[in-house]
Amino acid sequence: MSSSHGGLPRPIGEALLDVNLGGPLVQTLLTGIYVILYAQTMILFNKHGTQRFHSIILTLLFCMIIINMGTNWYQTRSIFILHNDTWSTMVAGVSAGQDLYLLGIVSQFMAVLLADFLMAWRCYVLWDQHIAVFAVFTVLLLAEIAVLPITLRLRSEHKLGSGQVFTSVYFFISVGITILATTLIIFRIIALTGRGGKAKRRYRYIIEVLIESGALYSCTSLIVSVLLALDKGFTNIPRMKAMFYGLAIITPVTGIAPTLMAARLVAGMKTTQSDTYPSQQISALRFTRSTWFRGAQNPSRSDSTVVVAAPQGPIDT
Repeated sequence: MSSSHGGLPRPIGEALLDVNLGGPLVQTLLTGIYVILYAQTMILFNKHGTQRFHSIILTLLFCMIIINMGTNWYQTRSIFILHNDTWSTMVAGVSAGQDLYLLGIVSQFMAVLLADFLMAWRCYVLWDQHIAVFAVFTVLLLAEIAVLPITLRLRSEHKLGSGQVFTSVYFFISVGITILATTLIIFRIIALTGRGGKAKRRYRYIIEVLIESGALYSCTSLIVSVLLALDKGFTNIPRMKAMFYGLAIITPVTGIAPTLMAARLVAGMKTTQSDTYPSQQISALRFTRSTWFRGAQNPSRSDSTVVVAAPQGPIDT
């Protein structure tokens, strides 16, 4: 078997060139979908004018995803344009531009962190700012933050195997946050509306949105995490390709899932305007501290009191 630059087997070198060209193409396609979704969501937010906090977080998330795509395309340009003298120089170009490579890692990790923070925040305020919820998610988010500098150091020292392990750990933590937050939010909704069949049906749409958005991100992240953990030194070419393409997919999906959730919840208000029970619109669920949640927790209040006290403004998704 012939070898490429640095003794790298030729099939592995070809696979690296493949994913460094195909990966950005796949990422760009999904990012294009994400850009359209983000623009539509911001338009919905501006119409209602009450989601400033979530607009800021989603905008920061959008910036991280665009930066990540830009760094990947710059690396692709470096490989196929700046280092295209020979096949070996192109393979060598894969490891060129270390600073931009690390910037790509930072932007990807920050995108995940912002998405997880937003999900944890929704859960926290829906649970009436419960200290236990705050403590659990704070520990998980701090664990994510701690993994980032470790991963950057390992990557900068070209310890790819160890770097992949910590990247896998990062995504596993993220999956845990998403699943835990989604479960707690759904449990909270069911607990607050469990005594009223009409109320439970009214919030079924919200539960469906949470499950679908959470599953979209969690399944993708879980697959990527497993591939990162299993890959050892690029010994399995199909698995290596799947890992790199998975990393290209996960970044835009990190933005698509929370943005799609926000857009569907806001748009869901419109579809409930013709509900038989107009005073029980989907807009009653606000991801902010409100008297409705405190009233729902007070056993001395009847079900009808809780419904009447429900805020009628837009959802703070």
